[in-house]
Amino acid sequence: VHYTSVLELMLNADVVVGMPVDETGKAAFNTVLTQGRRRLLHQLVEAFIARKFMMVPAAMTQITKLFLPMARIFPREFLRLMKHIPLEAEPEILSNEATGEVVLKKWLVEGSSVRCPKKMWDAKISKLKPSSLAHATAEEDSHSRERSLAATVPEGFPKVSQGSLQAMRIPFESFAGYVPVSSAWGGGTVSPLQLMVETASQSQDYTVFGSMPVQILLEYKWNTFARAGHIQQAVFCAFHVSICCTFNLLMAESLGKSPDELLAMNEFEGEELHWQLLTCWFLTSFFSVSRLLEELLITLFLALN
Repeated sequence: VHYTSVLELMLNADVVVGMPVDETGKAAFNTVLTQGRRRLLHQLVEAFIARKFMMVPAAMTQITKLFLPMARIFPREFLRLMKHIPLEAEPEILSNEATGEVVLKKWLVEGSSVRCPKKMWDAKISKLKPSSLAHATAEEDSHSRERSLAATVPEGFPKVSQGSLQAMRIPFESFAGYVPVSSAWGGGTVSPLQLMVETASQSQDYTVFGSMPVQILLEYKWNTFARAGHIQQAVFCAFHVSICCTFNLLMAESLGKSPDELLAMNEFEGEELHWQLLTCWFLTSFFSVSRLLEELLITLFLALN
């Protein structure tokens, strides 16, 4: 049987399929990776990009569990998958208050551990509405808008957006954090962004970082914790540099003095304790040792993975 032709024929059908597993618990992506069939994997990736698979959590989990082996065995196909992740429409997440007139200069990024969290966007969107709408105080205008929205926005979970504002989501669960690895490939968890960085470095293909899904991921991480971490590291570095400069200046002034003179031992009664020099020496030593340990831990972590 020519498996490539059969798979191509199946995926060309004008239907959306799920991600069923066999009696061993393996789905199509897992079987293709186990057999090392790059052509078949390429067809599956193309079908996923073309939205041939159902974007439901159970099916997407079958793919996220294989991010690690896919990046190790077929790195280019992994980067292609990350570059062209199809965004899934999520109109049901927008409440009635978020369907009015909104002016966006760029996309808004938000994350949640809950699927379809209602009113998640209300706080951000209310700040972007024109002042005439955001600060309307007349009861008549308010009631008329509510009646208008109630007439146009159906109750429950709408299937289409009620305005120009579109809510989209990345179909992979925990994409901004750590995704599980299939037990057949060692188990554990892995960061999709870390896999992208390693795979792009090995293949010298950095175009994946220019794609919209990855830019959304980077912006979310930056807004969530990376900006604060960057500012913290910058302040720490500036403080370290100032301490090093002060230590060097104090050392230049103390040239020719013995350690006993600097420590103001008993036999040198006229000397004062150089506490400033000792404090700077302690801090520079502490910073240097802590940074060395940090680098060693990072190197050990990368070696183990």
